[in-house]
Amino acid sequence: MGIRVFHCDDSEAFTRLVAFWLAEHEDIEHVGEAHNAESALALLPEARPDVVLLDTLGRPGDDTLLNEIRDAVPGVKVIVYSGYVRLMQDGALGRTWQEAAQGLSSKKSGMYLLGMFVGQQFEGEAHDDLDFFNFPEVDSNVGADTLDAPIDGFMLSKSPKNKEGSQALLEYLASGEAQNTYLQSDPNNIATAKDADTSGYNALQKKAVELIGNASNISQFMDRDTRPDFASTVMIPSIQQFIKNPNDINGLLKQIEDQKKTIFTS
Repeated sequence: MGIRVFHCDDSEAFTRLVAFWLAEHEDIEHVGEAHNAESALALLPEARPDVVLLDTLGRPGDDTLLNEIRDAVPGVKVIVYSGYVRLMQDGALGRTWQEAAQGLSSKKSGMYLLGMFVGQQFEGEAHDDLDFFNFPEVDSNVGADTLDAPIDGFMLSKSPKNKEGSQALLEYLASGEAQNTYLQSDPNNIATAKDADTSGYNALQKKAVELIGNASNISQFMDRDTRPDFASTVMIPSIQQFIKNPNDINGLLKQIEDQKKTIFTS
């Protein structure tokens, strides 16, 4: 029998994310969750967890809830944490993606939201240790079957000096032969050509193929999927603002929504 874990956090999205992570461990059983103290105390006696993951849900130094949990489930182990405002490392806005990857490589950060090309910064056992997961469902109205998998390509100028030769080059670059040649030097991507040879794919590439194959929808980067003025003047500064100060997410979302209405109705 695995370790029985109960999770209490006021963020429903985060409890879903934690449940997704826990499900990957055969020796852990997720036995319930709650989003406030009252619900947790009502559910705990029946859930009978071995461990409770607990957001602070109270003032610093106030151990009232902690004691009530221990009374509800005698002998339970409680892990108290509150890490939301520490999701990003200090100075996160002042580094290149290559520099940020070193924090992941040295295990100073647990996750990194980036494409598979982050593997270019890893070698040997460190590269073998890389993994990724499909972001879990946060809103059932949206689901989790849409995948952000940008496809890079090459473009031809309107009036090239050698149109026939340029078209032949693009045709070759789209072939499995050309893409397999590239992947030999950078196995951190997957080929888009149907005739590409995938037999030599590493574990990460095979997982990417499976994930993309099961996706109902494929999206590109934000600035490719929406109006450039909304991406550059609203969303990018907003994301930077959140990384710099994640304490007012509701105010930030309202600000984004207000600007969205102004831009898309103009």
